Amino acid sequence: MTPILDRSAAVAQTRPIRDIGGPALRNVVDRGVRLLERCTQTAPDGDHNLGIMMPFLHLLEMLDSAEVLLDQSCVVGSTPCLRSGFEALCAIKWVLADVGTRALTYVAGDLKERVKWFEQMDPDTAAGRRFRSALGESQGELSALFPDRQVARSQAERLRQTLNREDYRAISEEYDRLASRRRVSFLTSMTQAFSRA
Repeated sequence: MTPILDRSAAVAQTRPIRDIGGPALRNVVDRGVRLLERCTQTAPDGDHNLGIMMPFLHLLEMLDSAEVLLDQSCVVGSTPCLRSGFEALCAIKWVLADVGTRALTYVAGDLKERVKWFEQMDPDTAAGRRFRSALGESQGELSALFPDRQVARSQAERLRQTLNREDYRAISEEYDRLASRRRVSFLTSMTQAFSRA
């Protein structure tokens, strides 16, 4: 009977493709890293550059991950990495269409997500309590992975201060307004769906 998952056969069958594709993909990643290093040293001051460099770094990390997986013939496993890399490329193209506004918008969105994460790590916030409640009994086993509450609190506050800077303030307020509207819309649609069921 043929095994469903034959790792040795997969590695052997894909070797000719991997022998060509692996070095090519590594070369793309290596050149991209050198380009990013040069850009971080020569870019003008201001956070606008981060709106391009952050998704570019993510793209490189995803391509690097895909290369490692493809080297071991994990074609299906590499798909999420390649998809995530494609989304990073889409973000870069989106930012480049209007760098002035979109770069800071991208960075602000990233800062908001980081604040949200640190708030979930702080057991004294509403988000932290909800997160621990959702973990249930598992939270004891996972508690070593959580940052110290003081670290989480100070990091969240540092990020909030950045979002409160003049160049981010309007973007941050618009983000909150749209996020609030999206939450209300989602809750309304879910309530209607359950009431019909």
